[in-house]
Amino acid sequence: MRYLRWPYNIILVSLLLVPVLVLLGLWQMDRGQTKEELALRLEQRLRQPPVSGEQLAGEVAPLLWRWVELDGEISWGEEVLLLDNSVYHGRHGVDVFQPAVYRGSFFLVNRGWLAWNRQDAEPRVQLAVPGGISGQLRPWPQAGLQLARSPQLTGMVNLITALDKAAIEAWLGQDLLAGVIYLVAGQPNAFTTGRPVGSGTGAMRHYGYMVQWFGLALALLGLSLWVWLRHSGRHRD
Repeated sequence: MRYLRWPYNIILVSLLLVPVLVLLGLWQMDRGQTKEELALRLEQRLRQPPVSGEQLAGEVAPLLWRWVELDGEISWGEEVLLLDNSVYHGRHGVDVFQPAVYRGSFFLVNRGWLAWNRQDAEPRVQLAVPGGISGQLRPWPQAGLQLARSPQLTGMVNLITALDKAAIEAWLGQDLLAGVIYLVAGQPNAFTTGRPVGSGTGAMRHYGYMVQWFGLALALLGLSLWVWLRHSGRHRD
């Protein structure tokens, strides 16, 4: 079997890689455009009037990412979920979640972040006090990759590594809203709030990757052309 010799092997490899690099660039461009559209929709929803309690009884999807204002008719559950592996300004801690009900709508509330080291005892969380809340209605966080199963929910306070909606509903014995209310700062029941929400932002990062992939494709094309011209020139001499 004969093998391709210099410079044809370099040219062939480059020509095979260029379409792959172009496809990667187009993929990143599409993701960047998607993130821009999500960011635009988020901005539009944030400008809408706050969601009322009556609206929570209807379809939740159109209400996601909007502000929520509920008056003092909230009943808080005594159960507490501590979401581990939450980092804020480089410090390890937990996100505190507590169930609540408002005019027949059951939902989970993120009360914010608390600093906690695994070497310390499990943090003691003061239960929420009666009163209205203001926050933002966000989708349930995605669980992501789990190296181990979260412990079974038992008792009133549980340390978890992911929010499993089905497991939490089974633990509470109650269906929950298809969204989580994240409290804003300055409320009696709020801990540290105001961290990034992981919404549709970050389009520029994908556009940066797009430029890198397209740049590599152009560089390989330029290298192939240079090698071909140099080889052809030597043969003519």
